[in-house]
Amino acid sequence: MATVQHLREEGVLHRIDPALDDDEQENRYIYASDAVIHFLANELPALQSFFGTETNPAQDLDALIAEFASGLPIEFDRQVNAFRRRSFDVLQGGVWYLKTRDLRIFGWFPHKDCFIAVYADTFANVKGKDLYEGRRNQVIQFRNALDLNVPKFIAGDDPNAVLSNCTIFE
Repeated sequence: MATVQHLREEGVLHRIDPALDDDEQENRYIYASDAVIHFLANELPALQSFFGTETNPAQDLDALIAEFASGLPIEFDRQVNAFRRRSFDVLQGGVWYLKTRDLRIFGWFPHKDCFIAVYADTFANVKGKDLYEGRRNQVIQFRNALDLNVPKFIAGDDPNAVLSNCTIFE
């Protein structure tokens, strides 16, 4: 069995550098699959906002990553969301996605304040082609294939179980 750090050392996962200022401390961590690294390097730079916002998707993602890593409050449902379990099989749960207006980053939390990003896509593509379930299944398949220490993920859909300093608006 392996830890997240061990998988990083083996090159299975890659740590996302949040590019925080010198006076900021990293309190949460994001690791990514090869597919996410490919998306960030090759697809994200050319994307324009589907909604015509002043900032582009790359700028919005950079801001979210910095906010996430710094430990600032993360807004449940606006910046992070959980897939609600549709079956009683706990092994099919624990999938989350980070959100910007234009992007969806699908993954899971192996422990509190540590997100493993498996698949990145645009909101327009995921919503337009109804790919949410497919992306959830890709995350589960990736996670199940890893020789990660058990438990591999935090089960359930409670944002306070996976994030410190999470804001939930009712």
